[in-house]
Amino acid sequence: MPLPTDDPWYESHEALDTIQPGTLLANRPVEFRAGSHWVSHARAWQLRYRSTDTVGQAISAVATLMVPERAWAGVGPRPLVSYQGAIDSLGPRADPSYTFRKGSQKEFLLMTFALRHGWAVVTPDFTGPRHAFGAGLIAARITLDGIRAAFQLEPGGLSADAPVAMWGYSGGGQATAWAAEQHPLYAPEIRLAAVAAGGVPTDNRTLYRIDGGFLSGFALGAWLYISREYPQTELLAHASDQGRRVFAEIADMTVEELIAYFPFRRVEELTTVADPFGTAGALLVNEQLALGRRLPSAPIYLYHAIHDQLVPIVEADDLAATYRRGGVDVTLKRSHLGEHVLFHRLGAKGVLRYLTSRLETPPQPTAAPAGPRQADASSA
Repeated sequence: MPLPTDDPWYESHEALDTIQPGTLLANRPVEFRAGSHWVSHARAWQLRYRSTDTVGQAISAVATLMVPERAWAGVGPRPLVSYQGAIDSLGPRADPSYTFRKGSQKEFLLMTFALRHGWAVVTPDFTGPRHAFGAGLIAARITLDGIRAAFQLEPGGLSADAPVAMWGYSGGGQATAWAAEQHPLYAPEIRLAAVAAGGVPTDNRTLYRIDGGFLSGFALGAWLYISREYPQTELLAHASDQGRRVFAEIADMTVEELIAYFPFRRVEELTTVADPFGTAGALLVNEQLALGRRLPSAPIYLYHAIHDQLVPIVEADDLAATYRRGGVDVTLKRSHLGEHVLFHRLGAKGVLRYLTSRLETPPQPTAAPAGPRQADASSA
């Protein structure tokens, strides 16, 4: 199976600046695997479409659309769920468009739950051409444009009036929450009926806490991901000779490889500054990447394990409180079951109940709520 970087289909030759965001550029039917077995209960296509990066430049993006084989028997048109998986990789090997065809997509079980409800599912490669995991704005735009592109695929059979939901956990939950906040400004025409985001890291303080511990390779990778889309972090400018060698070695590693490569180490060991997370550039980016600077217009379900060892529960509490102060319809599920990894699966039952109540009797979309932290259109 060729990597996306070796597959000519991913290459864009269009004049993207002349094309509207979300425009479907190319598609192809694909077969996909769950482990070693081909999945036969849904049809699938890869979609290539026009999107926008962090600084507003036109880019080409890719998503995978799955539609159940059986006819939709519910009331109204078949709903569409945009599922954002945790793409924790500095290269393309964790992109859903690749892992689905290879049979290594770790979150397919969660997407199967949605398919069994009869819902269509689209899952984007939301880290973009620079594989910038944690860079929320580009993730939001690629996600929303993937929804737009899915409605344009004629063989998919989706109705323009179909209700839409977004769902994700951990890094995928972060992308989902960012897309929810950007939806009123970037893609207000999407009939977003519900959002579910779990285990969401709301700002970069999460990186500070795990730096130096067993998961410090994740902190290193995430900071490098972010610096690709936000060079003002100045991470590369402050890199030592050893740091530059390390950054070259890890350039396309997955999160599992990063954790094995850099346990119980600190990012500062690879830089010429005492606190790479505390430079002027880093602090500026930290502020830009904090969730809660905008307000979603759709109802949102936040779910989080109280004993989450990676993202403290206070981050979910604070985000829910911020949204509620701005008038957002928020449901917060705090659970004593499991921790960050286990609650990904354990929390899915509540998500499905919530999405069913919203998608199969969807509320009418409302205008974006006005709140004290509503940012202006120029902010990230």
